[in-house]
Amino acid sequence: MRVPLHIKLVISYILVVGLALVPTAVYLRTSLQKEQVASVRQQLRADLTVLCGRLRSGSPAELAARAGAFRFSVLTRVTVMNASGDVLVDSERPDVSLPNHGDRAEYRDALARGEGSAERVSATTGRRMLYVARRCGDAGAQASVARLAVRLDGIESGRAKIEGVLRNAGAVALSAAVLLGLVAALVAVRPLRAIASAAHAIAKGDFGTSLSVHTGDEIEEVAHAINSVVDMLRDRLVASGAERATTQALLDELPVGVVVYDADRQPTRLNPAARLLCGLEPNVESVRCAELARLPGQRAAMERAAVEARGEPVALTLPWMPSARLRARWVRVYDDGGGDTAAVILADASIELALEERGARLREAASALRRVASSIADPIEATSLHRLADRCGEVASSGAPDAPLRVEALGALIDRAWSELGAVGGGRAVEVAGDGAVDVSVAERGERCLDALRSLLRWAAEPPGESGVELRVTHEGATVRVSARRPLGSDEPFFAARALRALSGDAGQRFGEDHEERWLSLPCA
Repeated sequence: MRVPLHIKLVISYILVVGLALVPTAVYLRTSLQKEQVASVRQQLRADLTVLCGRLRSGSPAELAARAGAFRFSVLTRVTVMNASGDVLVDSERPDVSLPNHGDRAEYRDALARGEGSAERVSATTGRRMLYVARRCGDAGAQASVARLAVRLDGIESGRAKIEGVLRNAGAVALSAAVLLGLVAALVAVRPLRAIASAAHAIAKGDFGTSLSVHTGDEIEEVAHAINSVVDMLRDRLVASGAERATTQALLDELPVGVVVYDADRQPTRLNPAARLLCGLEPNVESVRCAELARLPGQRAAMERAAVEARGEPVALTLPWMPSARLRARWVRVYDDGGGDTAAVILADASIELALEERGARLREAASALRRVASSIADPIEATSLHRLADRCGEVASSGAPDAPLRVEALGALIDRAWSELGAVGGGRAVEVAGDGAVDVSVAERGERCLDALRSLLRWAAEPPGESGVELRVTHEGATVRVSARRPLGSDEPFFAARALRALSGDAGQRFGEDHEERWLSLPCA
């Protein structure tokens, strides 16, 4: 159950007043009364000391006469009893024969221990009394007991008056507590209600709300803190809106199609290139993009991208546009809430396919030229055909899309490239010098490394000679360097660099005084 704050404040004030009044009332009813009774009892003991001294001053036969004379000198009720409990003198009933008091508690205690006291309603007067008794003389048949008694009505009436004053003060204090609690509640609750109203407005998106609370305490600090939060949220929203606009502008300018999905795999953004590539109409683009994520092969690619952050390109066939030749690459991105989601990058694969077809034809032509060159006995004609085959291979490797990576042994690639030279090699051998790096494995894609080695070996073997062709192989960090030298005189350009750079490799040449050196940098696997 919801209890308003002002009610809680009033209740807290009442509890504070109650906690102050209850102990006071308990004290008045217990401790104060006990202290007053103890004070009266002490006074009675002092009077009994004087009384017993007087009673012991004469002979036992004169006890009744001395007691009767003494009763006029004490303001309290005086009762003198003998050792048998018979009342000799009673100041309030001097002419009445009182019953035996041997059964009174104070009398028995006084006779047995020398002194006794009791509080009870008197059987004689019918009033609540405090009795204090003391034995006069030694215990025995000649002993007497003197008893003084006072009414407790005065003490109780005084206590009742104090309790009445306390009740009146408590009523005034409770009334003041309720009034002050209501005032304090109004003072505290009004700014809190203003803060709550502003918070509800902010929750509904009204970031123009501003709190003006001046209480000089923690409530004002809370209001300032809320104003600071609103200002920060407003700035963040403006920045976020600008960022979204910038992102959308960048997406719109991309030459590839992009579709961004949310956590439920529903499209949230797409750019004009995606609409054009997928043939999307405005009234069905959301449905088509959602269907795209469910096409065969696409869901698996999306799940791989969620784990690997970026997946491999996959072919995409659209049921509503079967003539489109597209490739899709799924990537992991983050949504506005900071969670993982997915996006797909779409590209027209018709150009890539055309390049693949052209590259395949060039590689077939290069293979055919090498086969013909291997069957020709004339080294000069064989060299010309090999040059043409190398050029076809270089063009095919540089223009075709990336093929899958594979690992090849460098020595095997060198042997294969040399064996295809035929008459150009002239039956010579390839001598590899180095630190054992010929056993290293390199990363090959398509035939880029093999084509570069063919071109280097053919260039190094062109000058006829009796000795073999020497290659020098050295490790250079993540790459292996393969180089060859020959005398100056060749004007043939070296085209291998462009194809190898796609593999993080390189190629080049340098000239000395009487020689030229050509080198390849192949990526290690």
